[in-house]
Amino acid sequence: MDGASMSLVGGGRQNILVFGWGAAAEVVLRILAAQTNGRASKVCCISHVVQAKDCNLQSVCEPLGFGCYLLDSPDEVLNVARTFEPTLIISASYRKKIGKRILELCKDSINFHPSLLPRHRGSGLVFGPSLRAMLRLGLHATAWLRISIVAGSSTKST
Repeated sequence: MDGASMSLVGGGRQNILVFGWGAAAEVVLRILAAQTNGRASKVCCISHVVQAKDCNLQSVCEPLGFGCYLLDSPDEVLNVARTFEPTLIISASYRKKIGKRILELCKDSINFHPSLLPRHRGSGLVFGPSLRAMLRLGLHATAWLRISIVAGSSTKST
C-alpha cells in the first residue's frame, strides 16, 4: 500500500473498522478521532461482551461519534463488518483471531498487539520489555500509530 492511498488527512472516504479491547484500543480510537477530525471518515469499533465490564469501549466511542458493538459471536462480528464495508481494519489488543473472511473485506489492515507473539505468549510477559525497546528507539506507540496511518503503513494479520 502506498502512502497516498491510505492518508486519512486527504483522499476519499475511509470506513475504519477497529477491533479492540482495553487501553490500547482506547488510544487508537482517540487518535483516529483526532486524525479524522470530522473529515470524510467513518469509524466503527467491535469489542467483546465478556470484557466490557473491564473496559467498555462503548463509553469511549459514544462521545467521539463512533459506533461500537459488543459481540462474541463470530457470525455477528462478520455481519457487522460486512455491513460496515471497511476500507481499513485496525486490531488493537483484540482478544480473538480476526477471521480470514473479515480480513478479505478490505485490502488494508494494521495489527497492534502488546506482545511479541508467538514467542512470549501474551501481553503480561513482555509489556515492560516492549515498552523499553520502543523508548530506546525513541518511538512512542501513539506517535507510531499516527505515522502509520498518515504514511499508510499496514501489515496483514495472520
